[in-house]
Amino acid sequence: MMIWVALGAALGAGLRAGLWWLLPFWGTLAANFIGSVLIGVLAELGLSPRAQAFSMTGFCGGFTTFSLFGLETVSFLSLRAYPEAAAYIAATFLLSLGGAALGLFLGKRLHLARHTPPG
Repeated sequence: MMIWVALGAALGAGLRAGLWWLLPFWGTLAANFIGSVLIGVLAELGLSPRAQAFSMTGFCGGFTTFSLFGLETVSFLSLRAYPEAAAYIAATFLLSLGGAALGLFLGKRLHLARHTPPG
C-alpha cells in the first residue's frame, strides 16, 4: 500500500512545485484550493483502499502544502507586510475549507449520477 502513497505523493509534489515556480505564493494558494476540491470529490466516490492511498493520501497530500504556506506567511511577516500576511492566511483557510465543501458537494453529485439508473 505504501508504494501507492509514495507514487501519488511524488506526482502531487511535482505538480505543486511546477505551480509554485510558475506562480510564487499564488501557486501555493492555488494548489491548496485545487487539492481541497479534489480530495472532497474523491472522498465521495467510494474508492478502493488502494485508490484512496494513491489519490487522497498520496497525490492530494503531496500536492497541497501547509508547511510552504507557513513559510510564505512568515516571509510576509518578516517584511512587515502585515495586511498581506493576514489576507494570505484568510484566503488560504477560506479557499481550502470552501474548496473541500465544494468538492464534497460535487463528489456526491457525481457519485449519484454514476449510480442512478437513467429514466
